[in-house]
Amino acid sequence: VIKTSDAAIIADLMMGGNGKNPPSELDEISISAVSEAMNQMVGTAATAMSEVFKRTIMISTPEIIQMDSSKGIFSFRHQPDEDIVVIAFNLRIGDLVKSEIMLIMNLDMARREVEFLYDPEQVTEPLFTDQYRDDSADQEPNTDNLRPYSNGTPALLKPDNYD
Repeated sequence: VIKTSDAAIIADLMMGGNGKNPPSELDEISISAVSEAMNQMVGTAATAMSEVFKRTIMISTPEIIQMDSSKGIFSFRHQPDEDIVVIAFNLRIGDLVKSEIMLIMNLDMARREVEFLYDPEQVTEPLFTDQYRDDSADQEPNTDNLRPYSNGTPALLKPDNYD
């Protein structure tokens, strides 16, 4: 989860700009640039986690979803009764961006990671797989029971006016 204005600065930097005149709206190329930056950040985080867990961490490419600020919620595919965990990371890019990125996962995945930290012998399957992802094209995002900062994907774009 990242603010749209911060994503625009990242896109500008990824495309060779200085980040001081980012696009006012994210077009397809800008979104692709942000996706690549998010992929690199998630990859770096996975490498760090691999060192902590002493095992390979598998990741999937972050999915870019722009939120509808009129709804004031994060909408993404999940089970309506599913509990989720949010981990926030500070993001600073020089004097251009001082923000945060949120890693969001379901409670079962978070519990597996904690269990692995305490007893790595008990966890046998790889962490960070695509097993919880639903790519069915016909499924509409479910917005039932959503609360601020409680759901999304690592690359979800948060409207600037959302607190």
